[in-house]
Amino acid sequence: MANKFDPANYPKREPMALAVGDRWAWCREDLADYPSGIYTLQYSFRLEAAPSPEIKIIATANADNFKIEVPAAITSAYVAGQYQWSAYISRIADGERITIDGGTFEALPNRETSSADPRSFNQKQRDALRHLSLGKAAKDVASYSINGRSLTRHSPEEIRTWLTHYEALCKVEERRAAAKKGQGHSGRIKVRF
Repeated sequence: MANKFDPANYPKREPMALAVGDRWAWCREDLADYPSGIYTLQYSFRLEAAPSPEIKIIATANADNFKIEVPAAITSAYVAGQYQWSAYISRIADGERITIDGGTFEALPNRETSSADPRSFNQKQRDALRHLSLGKAAKDVASYSINGRSLTRHSPEEIRTWLTHYEALCKVEERRAAAKKGQGHSGRIKVRF
């Protein structure tokens, strides 16, 4: 595995996800039209679906490119969640700015300090449906009414349908995680000649 503290091994684009409490680092080497001696690169991150302060990150010069490094001591104060980000190039001479890039980014919880459930939404749904299907075998009443209040349970077929759906989504997540690690997957690839 390449040393991730070495700038030569930094990702060449913004990562899709990084952990709160870890050192964040990446490079932008595709901005040759904006030499670091004449321009600056700055990022703005804002947490989605919640009023939050803006996180500003200023890149440093790395020859004619830009290097982004945020120490763990700073990221440990960030809130985990989905962020919208924008990248700006500013001209040093007069401070004029343009937006050059943007996207979404996930700040993952710090596993050392977070008590949050580490499972994804899809994994939680799949597990809940598995538990529901186990309890379903002990109950044979689909619906009942008491004092004008009624309750209708999902049928076993509905539960199986949803369980199949979330199991498929979990497999997609597993394959993506394996691909990020450079591993293959056990799925079949069919080719027609």
